Amino acid sequence: MSESGIDRPPGTVRPRPPLPGAYYGYYLIAVAFVAQFVAVGAMGYVTGPFMAPMAAELDWSRGEFTLPRTIGQFIMACMGFLIGAKVDQYGGRPLMLIGTIVLVPSLFLTSFVTELWQWILINGLMVSIGAAMIGNLVVNVTLAKWFVRLRGRAVAVASMGVSFSGVLLVPVTTGLIEAFGWQTAWQLLAGGALILMIPVISLMRRAPEDFGLHPDGLSEEQIAAGEGAYATEDFVTSLTRAQALQTWVFYLIVLAFGLFVINMGVMILQTVPYMTDAGYTAMTAAMMISLASIPSMLTKPVWGMMIDKFDAQPLAAIGAALTGASLLLIVFAVQSGQL
Repeated sequence: MSESGIDRPPGTVRPRPPLPGAYYGYYLIAVAFVAQFVAVGAMGYVTGPFMAPMAAELDWSRGEFTLPRTIGQFIMACMGFLIGAKVDQYGGRPLMLIGTIVLVPSLFLTSFVTELWQWILINGLMVSIGAAMIGNLVVNVTLAKWFVRLRGRAVAVASMGVSFSGVLLVPVTTGLIEAFGWQTAWQLLAGGALILMIPVISLMRRAPEDFGLHPDGLSEEQIAAGEGAYATEDFVTSLTRAQALQTWVFYLIVLAFGLFVINMGVMILQTVPYMTDAGYTAMTAAMMISLASIPSMLTKPVWGMMIDKFDAQPLAAIGAALTGASLLLIVFAVQSGQL
């Protein structure tokens, strides 16, 4: 299959990846890192610092300000059913191009918002669609094609971009708002997103088979020696989208992931306003998110290696338990006046 999903005629010379040297899948990990940095940053991390100045100037309640993000979660869920199939067929590059064309102008236009319906349309609908077409829905499907035995590690390292957006973007956004105002801050963020997405789009590729390569960077000799059996078994035991939709496990996974995203989204959006209400400066509150994001970023490769070696179910249970316990501690600290 070619990157466009069309079979090449017999004897056609396969194109080589655009960068020489190491297995191209490793370049795609870096591409996925940057793409998720932009997508989650634009849709989540940068929004919190804007809540206080925008709500105050435009006379909105905090419930009105956060409404687009609630809508955005439903948009993301609906986009997932479409994006996975399109990535399989056409690869991530055309989707990322469209997503960037939607996302960057949407971020820029946010600087001109004066009415609530405009905020809901731009942030709730357009930003969510754009971010969905460049973020984890696209890159994880792509990485799953380039890595099989090393899939957990590849996805985990790439997802460090999510946490890095918390480390970097929240204080940077807060600083831009304090220095230039919220309108100019949105415009600068739009420009930054465009600059980062240009190389991401140009380097994105659909599958290793399009270039005569094998998953995990295995050579022809390694495949002949039987080291590709793991990838073959993975393909044979995998489910099509139609088959997955007929299993109850699929819907349990969707539910579990949805609850996790809600928890993460609430923390990302509400932490800066909550801490400023408690008397901290906006930059101090931003640095708290940055500090909290560092352990998340650094431990992701560890989880990736564990997923490659052990069954995912107990690991998911451990992660869910740690997340739930942390939230309970936060609630207790708030109620007792310790936070």
